[in-house]
Amino acid sequence: MALASADLPAPIHQINLDLPPKQRWVELTKVYAQKANVTLQYLRKMVGPGSPLHPVVENLRNGVLQGGGWTQDHLDEMSGIAETGGFELGDIQLANLFYEFGTLGVDKDANGKDNGLGWGCTSIVAQHTNGSIMHARNQDYSLPNLVNTTMHVEFTKGGKVVFAGETFAGYIGLPTALKMGGPDGSFSVSADSRFNGGGVNLHENVETAKKGGKTIGIFIREMMETAADYKAAIDRLNSTLVLAPAYYILAGTKERE
Repeated sequence: MALASADLPAPIHQINLDLPPKQRWVELTKVYAQKANVTLQYLRKMVGPGSPLHPVVENLRNGVLQGGGWTQDHLDEMSGIAETGGFELGDIQLANLFYEFGTLGVDKDANGKDNGLGWGCTSIVAQHTNGSIMHARNQDYSLPNLVNTTMHVEFTKGGKVVFAGETFAGYIGLPTALKMGGPDGSFSVSADSRFNGGGVNLHENVETAKKGGKTIGIFIREMMETAADYKAAIDRLNSTLVLAPAYYILAGTKERE
């Protein structure tokens, strides 16, 4: 095993929200299809047909489809990625559930004590002496080739960037996002994983999915698109059902009451 690191900016791509959903990710998928397939093959072995986790993940996926946590636009975007990249649609949907089944870690040792493995990733918010706000995070996912499909995506409407974030090829949600230049300043959000005790809450997660609960990445993306300001984002965080536990770090460019 070898440890490798690099200090390189993620490539920047744009997603035009004025396009029909099936067309939005076509050009990006053409660039990343081969690299993304390495990660998708790993996920297929991990939770695909024949794996011990497959029935569990299928219940979760069917719950999301039944509950409408993925809208028709989201489903069409995934379908467009699958068709363009030559992937199975089920594999793309699995990739978009990775956070939700990836939190089935064990957070307590044999004696019931916290073993320090109950959290993943780290986010920080700091203020510069000039008053500017810095929001940073690491991404602890270790899926094969993920580093080569990590990107910064700007979502545009009418030719203007309305929000942006970091994501991975094949994943249409945003683990980290920024909304720029709103009427009450800009704000950003990051989600850090929190494991759910070895899957003990899985049945609850499936039931939440059937009630319309959101996957983390889709939730953050929708919040960026619809929340007008920092306060509206806080309200969304406090009122939206999500399928798996997470820690959220939210930062704004103006002080709020």
